[in-house]
Amino acid sequence: MPDMPPSRALLAVDVEKYTANQGPTLPAIRATVRTALSEALRRWGLDWDRDVADAEDTGDGFLIVLTDDRTHLLIDAVEDLNRQLRRIKLSGGPALRMRAAVHTGPVHEDGAATAKSRLCRLLETDILRQALAATRSHVALVVSDAVFQTAVMDGYTDVDAESFRQVHDSVKGMPLSGWIYTPAMDLPTTFASRPDGSAAATKPPAPTPDTAATAQPEPVAPVFHIGSQSGNQMMGGTVHGGMNYNATTEHVHGRKGDNVAGDKKVRGGRDA
Repeated sequence: MPDMPPSRALLAVDVEKYTANQGPTLPAIRATVRTALSEALRRWGLDWDRDVADAEDTGDGFLIVLTDDRTHLLIDAVEDLNRQLRRIKLSGGPALRMRAAVHTGPVHEDGAATAKSRLCRLLETDILRQALAATRSHVALVVSDAVFQTAVMDGYTDVDAESFRQVHDSVKGMPLSGWIYTPAMDLPTTFASRPDGSAAATKPPAPTPDTAATAQPEPVAPVFHIGSQSGNQMMGGTVHGGMNYNATTEHVHGRKGDNVAGDKKVRGGRDA
């Protein structure tokens, strides 16, 4: 009987309406997604070269495997990924939004793992697509039930368990159970999966006159225009407001306790 390989944390992301963008911009979009993902991980202490054992470019997204099972950091990194995607404007294409899934399981040295298949099926569920369509967030995340119980319920994430919605679906005949989270926290209270996996509601309720009157305007974020890419040089790009993935910037997370970004400790605030 072979030894079971160690369990590792897995994250998969998939860009919404990827092919709706013009062909010449697709390489630049993929490079931008990889940079945004790498930066989001870095803010939670995960270095791409040191802590990512494997990274698969899926064409319209990425599938990464960590060297260990720190799924709680992948969940928290989604907040930063969402915040970065809000600042990106694609020239001539839709806003850069994506579905994300987190799972854990044994992964062999050669990368073989049934956990990858389950991760990808979680990512492809209709209920997750409907959640992304229903939210103002730029990321809709689903985590497996195992990840929810060990990382979220046990209090290892900055995201509270109450922020997740349990859903059920099936992909290719495999029943799936997971938990969906959107950083904007704006899914309708009726949003849940029916037995057939479809969403009970797919649009946020219209604001009432009272809530409309007290609603705060969306903060203006820097805008990053992507043109085309030639080799490693991005051409035809325009940056408004400044965007530097390498700079250490203030990180406002708005979850449990304090969060440290660089040398600055901050508290409070939530981005959609």
